[in-house]
Amino acid sequence: MKEGFSCITIVQGDAAYPALLAQIEGPPKELYVRGNAALLQTTCFSVVGSRSVSDYGRRAIELIVPPIARLFTIVSGMALGADAMAHCVALNQGTPTIAVLGCGVDDDSLYPRSHVSLAHRILDSGGCLVSEYPPGTRANPIFFPARNRIVAGLSRGVLITEAARDSGSMITARFALDNGRDVFAIPGSIFSPLCEGTNDLLRQGAAPATCGRDILNALGIEESPMQPQLGLALPPAAQKIYALLTERPLTVGEIMTRLGDTNMNAIALISELELAGVVERRNGKIDVVRHA
Repeated sequence: MKEGFSCITIVQGDAAYPALLAQIEGPPKELYVRGNAALLQTTCFSVVGSRSVSDYGRRAIELIVPPIARLFTIVSGMALGADAMAHCVALNQGTPTIAVLGCGVDDDSLYPRSHVSLAHRILDSGGCLVSEYPPGTRANPIFFPARNRIVAGLSRGVLITEAARDSGSMITARFALDNGRDVFAIPGSIFSPLCEGTNDLLRQGAAPATCGRDILNALGIEESPMQPQLGLALPPAAQKIYALLTERPLTVGEIMTRLGDTNMNAIALISELELAGVVERRNGKIDVVRHA
């Protein structure tokens, strides 16, 4: 283990042990936590998916996860593909994230090795690494299904982005369903093997997620318009436009349609947001640049 490494051990029954995780069948007796352990007491939401994430899956994650990351702590497994993307999207929102590992939380044990830098970014941003395996434990394929129950158990709900039928993401979904968690799936192509699992989940009653608001509405959560932290008091109408743009980039015409505004007022408000450095024009659409 490298000098300077430290972690804490949280034992089942401790006040610091996550309450939701304690409710699952077969909770881990111990958790080894590196980083901000207080994050385990926040309301969490898990995002998992295929290691071979498609361009469709990548775009879906970039669209759906940001509104969730602003209201929940994002949990994932730091695996290649969708998991890493979920962590990065959360970090790009300025929110800390939890990585649950199938190995020790020390640098020498981290897996995959290509994500050591991601682990450090998670730690440096106020997040944490969690494992039921003590430091010094190297990754083993048999550890990952057990890891997935922790990913599901920490969270109020789970989003499966893309998943083949016999995949780790489907194991996470089954753990979530068995333990009464809300399960969401992104509808996918009927021609893609990566979408067979998610489409099966939808047939079995999982809630479809086509945008972040689908998930928030299903959970009974109202996403309030976010006021940019720029020392600028934006008028309510500008805040409404900002809230619309946190869902996805829109053209000026689309913004007017959503607002029911056909005059120049919307254009003036968009200009105000641009001057504040909150939004910018990209490929003919208005997109959020900076979040609260």
